Parts: sequence; C-alpha cells; structure tokens
Amino acid sequence: MLTPQWLFLDLPITDYNEALALQERIVAARVRGSLVDDVLIFIEHKPVFTLGKRGGRQFLRVSESFLSSQEISVIQTERGGSITYHGPGQLVAYPVISLKENGLSVAAYVELLEEVMLRCAADYGVACRRDKKNRGVWTDVKKIGSLGIRVKRNVAMHGLALNVCPDLAPFSWMSPCGIEMAVVTSLAAEKRETVSVSTVRQRMAAWFASLFRVELKPIGPAELDVMLNEQQEDAYEKTGQQDSKAGVAQAAAAHGA
Repeated sequence: MLTPQWLFLDLPITDYNEALALQERIVAARVRGSLVDDVLIFIEHKPVFTLGKRGGRQFLRVSESFLSSQEISVIQTERGGSITYHGPGQLVAYPVISLKENGLSVAAYVELLEEVMLRCAADYGVACRRDKKNRGVWTDVKKIGSLGIRVKRNVAMHGLALNVCPDLAPFSWMSPCGIEMAVVTSLAAEKRETVSVSTVRQRMAAWFASLFRVELKPIGPAELDVMLNEQQEDAYEKTGQQDSKAGVAQAAAAHGA
C-alpha cells in the first residue's frame, strides 16, 4: 500500500495576510477537487495579534495605538479560539488537508496537532501536557503551544503555533487565548539555552510525517503557485464547458428540439 503524500512548503518569515490568502487558495482548490494533494505549510510570521471566532480584543492589555507604534497589527480571522500572538521565533504549521481523506474527525485531528507539539517539546527535554478545557500545549502552568483551526467542506486550515525562541514580551500584552492568568513560555526559555527554529522545523516535519502517516514532498512557492493557477484555469474551463452545454440544451428545449 502506497504511503499518502502531502506537499510540504517551508516558508521564511511572512506577512500573516499573505499566508492566509495562500491557505484560502489551497482550500478552494482542495474543495473543488482540482488539487488532489494536501499541503503542509511551515512558516514564521511578522509580529501580529490574531483574533478567533470568539473574538479577543477585550483580552488585550495594551491599546491598539500602542501596538501600532510597535508596528504590530490586529487581524480578525475565522479560525477557532480567541486572541493569540505570532512573531519571529514561533514556528507555525498550517496543514491544509482533507479530514475525510485522512480518516480524521475534528477531535482526532486536534489531538494529533497537540501530539506533534508534545513530541517536539519532548525532543528538547521539555515535558508538556494537554489541557482539554484550554486546547494547546502547556508545561506546568505555562503555555508553550497553541492551536486553532477552521474546517470548510471537510478541508481544514490554520493549525498550530509552537514557541521556539520568540520575544516573549508581546505575549504579556494580552491574556493568551482569553485566559486571564496564563503565562507564556518557549523551548528556549524552558531550556535556558539557544534553540534554533531551523532544527525544530526538521523535528516537526518528521513528527507530522510519522503521526499522520504521510510522506512529505517538498515544494517551492513558485511551483505551488503555478500548480494552483493551472488548476484554477482548468476549473474555469470545465465550468465554461458545462455552462456552454447547459446553454445549448436550454436553446434546444426552447426551439422544441
């Protein structure tokens, strides 16, 4: 039996909205069936606070004008959860995958995303745990990894964020995920030594492949862009052909053919 394949896109620090637009293009292609492979994106973001379906502006501890002075934006998203922060040094993984084709329920998928972070932390000697009331990954009382997903027609997007070595100051400017007394940490802070994002990327990729039982096929952004453009054009052509056939059928019916 062949091992299922995911395309693997490993990106540098990228603006949040650019990454979101890319995810949405991939979701659209997976939903209409023009893209047959799931896609896993690794990325770091420029500093940004994102809000989930439960909002979260009320959990900001600083003004948005202060954030603007720090060149940090606040963006509303459609993922689950509340407020969170992304910035350099935090490894974000966006699996854009068909849950049905991977044989996963939403609950099982969330558990696997947490397991990826638990295994990565364990690789660095940092013992972590789950909290089913507050999803994500925690050390003792400190949050080290968060997650939030959105599912559209059985295709999941958004994903997880593991704190490797980010500046932790911006996390103190909010109540993480709306939990007033939560404290945020990182692998570097727990180890009290330098931890490289590039090495964690390698370990996380290995755990995704192992836990989801897939093969990761590296792909570049230009190659993926060409693939998505070609598939979108094919979808438009098919839609045009269907519309044309429907038009001919309607015309024939109108003339009593």
